[in-house]
Amino acid sequence: METYTQVKEIEITKHADVIVAGGGPAGVAAAIAAARNGADTILLEKNGFLGGMGTAALVNPFMSFSAGRTQLVKGIFQEMIDRLKEAGAFGGTGHAWSFDVEIYKYVLNEMVLESGVRLQFHSYVVDAVTEGKTLKGVIIESKSGRQMLKAKSFIDCSGDGDLAARAGAEFKVGREKDGQVQPASVMFKMAGVTIKKKAMEYAVADKRLPQGRVLFFGMPRPGEVMVNMTRIVNVNALDVDDLTRAEIEGRRQVKEVVEYLQENVEGFENAYLVTTGPQIGIRESRRIIGEYVLQTEDVLECKKFEDGIASCMYMIDIHNPTGVGTEKVVLPKGQWYDIPYRSLLPKDFDNLLVAGRCISATHEAHSSLRIQPTCYALGQAAGTAAAMAVKEGIVPKKLDAQSLRNNLEKQGCFIQSTVEA
Repeated sequence: METYTQVKEIEITKHADVIVAGGGPAGVAAAIAAARNGADTILLEKNGFLGGMGTAALVNPFMSFSAGRTQLVKGIFQEMIDRLKEAGAFGGTGHAWSFDVEIYKYVLNEMVLESGVRLQFHSYVVDAVTEGKTLKGVIIESKSGRQMLKAKSFIDCSGDGDLAARAGAEFKVGREKDGQVQPASVMFKMAGVTIKKKAMEYAVADKRLPQGRVLFFGMPRPGEVMVNMTRIVNVNALDVDDLTRAEIEGRRQVKEVVEYLQENVEGFENAYLVTTGPQIGIRESRRIIGEYVLQTEDVLECKKFEDGIASCMYMIDIHNPTGVGTEKVVLPKGQWYDIPYRSLLPKDFDNLLVAGRCISATHEAHSSLRIQPTCYALGQAAGTAAAMAVKEGIVPKKLDAQSLRNNLEKQGCFIQSTVEA
């Protein structure tokens, strides 16, 4: 392997109490929560907008966040929903949880800035500076060059666990037997659709359908639908050449799917493609190993934890890593499981938290918790914990979990008050 060694001084440009890497659902909630709890907070995002997969990959709608009549994700997530509703940008024909992507971007900007977060776009995490089990700083690359930012606590909400991995934290990728991950998808929006039925999913034996199904969701604006029908297998989201291949293949599939819908599905006769996601949608990459690894059995048995800081009822939902089909296991009606605070704490570092789909969980458990509403709940918990730790002069690992739960409950989050033995 040919190499090149460079020695270069890097300017330390900013200091903060808390630095959050990644401006998706988890990162937005983490940054807002940290700032509201008194921490000087910086939010770093690689794109020029917030929202993560919901905006960068058009992942729409928000999947389930209630178990029967029990709403499991509230707090900052509910505030965001209320603002979307007020703007007429939430809920579509046949699907109550769809959202307008452009209004969503604006709402997130407003919420983040109103909370006092220092927002920084176009910033890629490229390295980390550590001292033993302490993360001292994050190195970023932007149009301003390479810079270092320092903080007391850090939260990795990058989805891929980039900050934790750069720091040297242990992680796993894919399923246990072969390391294969769930396939990626390019989602896209079509307009001019006249169908009035609910969101549809049905199997179709046609080679032009990579997932073997027709699946679309009505959007807030009449005649618009978001389509989730592409499938690119064997994608390593941590390899730039593989990501490039996936982007090209995904858009090739979009063309075929659009033509199929126009030719075969009632209501799409005069429909047309409006836009594809700016980047491919990634379902799975790194999972950082934490103080506790959320197990598949924890999900299926609807386990409750004494240090539970978020709850989820979404099914085990594993898109076949190597082909067509989806493995689904639905939880008992009206039930949910908890995610423990320990799953947000990488075992290798004391002042680093993770939130979002890169938390400590098995491949199967990850397939359930990866949805956007749950990521909001995880982010709000992580941001609150980081700010509390800074205020108390301790590292997040030393934070009392019950104090954290009490604080989250005061913020309007759903926290189960009693835990089954």
